Amino acid sequence: MEYIKIKDEPLLIKDVNSGAVINTDKTGYNKYIEMRRKKELESNRMENLENELADIKLLLQELLKKI
Repeated sequence: MEYIKIKDEPLLIKDVNSGAVINTDKTGYNKYIEMRRKKELESNRMENLENELADIKLLLQELLKKI
């Protein structure tokens, strides 16, 4: 594969054979991956909290029925 640099874009190169433009910004990519991982963890945390709250609600309802 042969690449050429894109003028005025230091993080972009072009594949001569396919014409594809490739971003070589590894720092930006790693930041994106970390941000996506954090969002997924936060989403999982929220889902767990919602499930726990639903369980508590059911337990309270059952307790009220027994009283």
